[in-house]
Amino acid sequence: MRKSKKAKANARIERTTSVKTYQQGIGSEKQKTSTYSKEFEAGVKSLQTGVKSLQSDITKHSKDIKNTALKMREEGIEHMGKKVAKFGKEIEDQITENREATSYMANNVKYFISEIDKKKKDFQSYVQGPFTDYIKAFWG
Repeated sequence: MRKSKKAKANARIERTTSVKTYQQGIGSEKQKTSTYSKEFEAGVKSLQTGVKSLQSDITKHSKDIKNTALKMREEGIEHMGKKVAKFGKEIEDQITENREATSYMANNVKYFISEIDKKKKDFQSYVQGPFTDYIKAFWG
């Protein structure tokens, strides 16, 4: 059972063909893997670009919100400052009015006291006036 030369040659061709087929399969798989790797790399780059874009948008929105909040705070302080100044002016006006009223009342009190004192003196002089001698003369 010896193999003939022809059979040996066929076996060599078959082995060579098998190796070539195997190598071609490996090359084909490498090519597919390379294509898949490039697609995956493009997807990753696209994802990274999207993430960077989102980070940029978030940063921009964060700055916008911060600036808007700062403006709102400043406007609130400005409006409140105006109202506080108006209220302070009203208080000062009320103080001035109260001082004037107090002064007016003090002058009126002084006037009434002086009038009372005049009436008191008039009454005392009337009581002590002509009737004192008349009563003493009459009653003795």
